[in-house]
Amino acid sequence: MRGFYGLNETKNYFEGFYFKQTAGADTVAVIPAIHAEANGRRFASVQVVCGDASGFARMPMELFEANERRFSFRVGKCAFSETGLTLNLRTHEIEAHGRLVFGPLTPLASSIMGPFSLLPRMQCSHRIVSMAHSVFGSLTVNGRRYVFDDAPGYIEGDRGSSFPARYLWTHFYDRKNSLSLMLSVADIPLGFTKFTGILCPILWNNKEYRLATYKGARLFHLGKKSVCIKQGTYTLTAELINERAHILRAPTNGSMERRIHESPSCAVRYVFCNGKETLFDTTVENASFECEYPRFME
Repeated sequence: MRGFYGLNETKNYFEGFYFKQTAGADTVAVIPAIHAEANGRRFASVQVVCGDASGFARMPMELFEANERRFSFRVGKCAFSETGLTLNLRTHEIEAHGRLVFGPLTPLASSIMGPFSLLPRMQCSHRIVSMAHSVFGSLTVNGRRYVFDDAPGYIEGDRGSSFPARYLWTHFYDRKNSLSLMLSVADIPLGFTKFTGILCPILWNNKEYRLATYKGARLFHLGKKSVCIKQGTYTLTAELINERAHILRAPTNGSMERRIHESPSCAVRYVFCNGKETLFDTTVENASFECEYPRFME
């Protein structure tokens, strides 16, 4: 499995991965990335977000190393691979250290981007590395220790020039019910126009459901705290119940000047139906949720 694709990009580019691990009500997400700004300056970064804090560490590109053939890379004293991660950060924003070991990853049957993966220079391309895996170890963030003992984990990636101007993203992994879901709804620029892009893989009872624009998924409703999509006879609704947001940095033309808000561990209700049959209706207390849709459907 390959890691970074844009190691030779020189401007207007970012690429990063989102490592999420959850233990009970606690979630810690670690986001390593590389950046090439419009002026050609390149750097690497690591962000950490959890229920109590968030922080960003910018590092010279010289401190970034990656294996071009395998999913294995280092950012400063932090290391990441398909078998685990090591965290060693100390900045004025955050202090974090520890080591995690991953069980076997669960990738999707094929790229979540489908035929859109063939389009050159998309503003933001998505990637699912693992919908579900086990996590063992501990991380200490700003003095608080998080222990993961056979805890659920998830890994995704993004690359391109910028995050969409308006988007909603949510994820949860409920091991007890063999259920892992990611939903992304975003404005996608294409030439002189734009369209609403939907990506939603669902793993449930060892079966993959896929709702996506390229499979006929359409947006039925979108608000700041709720979304509903439909594809054929399938309907999925997600509703944010409570919000515990932290500020994260996000890319704009490779730069990390944009500020977004993510709730890494919050209550979200998900309802998935096939016609009149409800496949699942569950409220998850440790889901993740982001919504950046200013002045949209107030």
